[in-house]
Amino acid sequence: MILWLFFYLSNEYRYRVGAYIVFVNQPAEKAVAISDSVEATLTVQSTGWNYFFRRLNPGVLTADLASLDDEEAVDLRNYLPSFNRQVQAENQQIVDITPDTVYFDLVARIEKQVPVILNATINYQHQFTNHSPLSIRPDSVVVSGPVNEVQPITEIHTVPLKLDNVNSTIRRFVQLDRRNRKNIHLSTQSVLLNVPVEEFTENTLKVPVEVINNRNDFEITLIPATVSVTYYVPLSRFTEVGVEDFRITVDLDEWQEKDKNVLTVNLERHPDFIKIVRAQPAQLDFLVYK
Repeated sequence: MILWLFFYLSNEYRYRVGAYIVFVNQPAEKAVAISDSVEATLTVQSTGWNYFFRRLNPGVLTADLASLDDEEAVDLRNYLPSFNRQVQAENQQIVDITPDTVYFDLVARIEKQVPVILNATINYQHQFTNHSPLSIRPDSVVVSGPVNEVQPITEIHTVPLKLDNVNSTIRRFVQLDRRNRKNIHLSTQSVLLNVPVEEFTENTLKVPVEVINNRNDFEITLIPATVSVTYYVPLSRFTEVGVEDFRITVDLDEWQEKDKNVLTVNLERHPDFIKIVRAQPAQLDFLVYK
């Protein structure tokens, strides 16, 4: 019985196992118009012992395209020695592969830099918001690949992102959207999103209104002479905001040239770290003394 088992396990057998073949080192001036990888079935020759107890599970193998010239196909059987070196399996050898040939086109390759567009919806918890602009790093990527696929690309979007009830600063990586772009290579696969979040409070200041374009030096009385500006300000910077940080104007040309009987309120300047809620009233009555 033992001799029979020894003889049985010493025989050679063949079995099949799946693997992904990933293409690397494509020619720098060319783009390969195929997928970055192909799913294949490997035929492995092995002893009975390995067949029953130590089967290969290579997972991913690489095929180097650096030596390609103008061929229209890759014979994957030529890579069997390389595949065997990669698995380094004693008494087991990859002897065949299906499919044995992958067809492709070598086409002219270009690259260009395009901006990254954040595709995000952010909903803040009550009285929280971003106290400075959102940022992504890098804010652009280098796109490379076949000329006919790269030329139409003007921007790269991130995958959709939705955040709710945000009440603290966010720093997270967001993947770039590569759907329907299998032949395109990006210099990075993700960007770092930074959303500086802080609790805000509401405040209101009465700001005097300035009359502009009073070229004839009329004596103007505005009714009322001040506007109530309501804004959100970060708690940490509440004391930094004063009336002098605002400039609110009305343009007398609305009366002189357009014959309007009310003047529109214009908020010309305010601190960049606050968010304006409203300025009331939005229009002012006025009296002119000639």
